Amino acid sequence: MSRLYRRNRDLSQPLERLELRVDKPDEGRFDRFLVARLTWRSREGVKRLIEEGQALLNGERRKASTRLRAGDLVTVSVPPRESAEDGAPPEIRVLYEDEHLMALDKQSGVVVHPVGAHQEHTLLQELHRRHEGEVLPKLAHRLDQFTSGVLLVARNDAVRSAFSDLLEEGGVAKVYDALALGRAEFEEHLVDAPIGPVGDSRILMQVDPEMGKPARSRFAVVEKFPFATHFSIRIY
Repeated sequence: MSRLYRRNRDLSQPLERLELRVDKPDEGRFDRFLVARLTWRSREGVKRLIEEGQALLNGERRKASTRLRAGDLVTVSVPPRESAEDGAPPEIRVLYEDEHLMALDKQSGVVVHPVGAHQEHTLLQELHRRHEGEVLPKLAHRLDQFTSGVLLVARNDAVRSAFSDLLEEGGVAKVYDALALGRAEFEEHLVDAPIGPVGDSRILMQVDPEMGKPARSRFAVVEKFPFATHFSIRIY
């Protein structure tokens, strides 16, 4: 998917089209390239996309076994999930609200915006539904599906931009509570390792000393249990 598309996409709407540019490390079979990126679809589901012409190589239909080369463009018309979307619209829990922003109590299991297999019943879509006809709120940041916590939503571009600047400049303290299996042998530990995406994946991340962005996490033990440790983790 192009960076321009990612930057301008309306995240309140389900994903309908993907554009994937093939880099040198991605050269190989057409079907394997898609399996690695459409992680919410099975191998057979990817094969059907190719056979039905929903996945094109440089604008043309090709066999699953076609070899890709660096510079090729793969376009995918993203169909609905292979199984029906479960669940209902998420509950909006407002902790604080004024004319500039909203602070929401985001629960574990709630998807913030459409991504991958989760194209319906997201928090952002429900917010937009409730504010239809008004200036639509925009995410100031994101939390993963199974992470609970405070989610800030901007009511205008100025607030969203200001908050983004604060995040980049370290003006916002981000602290997580985590329960990890095993007893830690330390009381405090700093992890300093740049991270970047795995290929074109929008989900998978890896330590990447050369191209990754700075990432520092300080783990502090809150309490130790027989088989687990409660950590307070500050993200820098």
